[in-house]
Amino acid sequence: MSHASAVSTVSAGLIKFRMNGNHEEVTVVLDDSLFQEDKPVIEDLIGAAVNDAVRKLEEKNQQSLGGIAQNLKMPDGFKFPF
Repeated sequence: MSHASAVSTVSAGLIKFRMNGNHEEVTVVLDDSLFQEDKPVIEDLIGAAVNDAVRKLEEKNQQSLGGIAQNLKMPDGFKFPF
């Protein structure tokens, strides 16, 4: 899953955040107009971008695992713990 990545764009493109499959930040791009905002607003927007990237990455991971699990031959009635 480390080859996967997720990109989050928040507040009409003011912040773009990219995370790799190891949940490491790859890039952060802040629009110059963002610096006219108060510090707490910027902090909240960065947090939202990070959280969105994590959510997108987890969704990709679940979809990938779901595809793998469908190809496994398991006994009737067997259910994964998730």
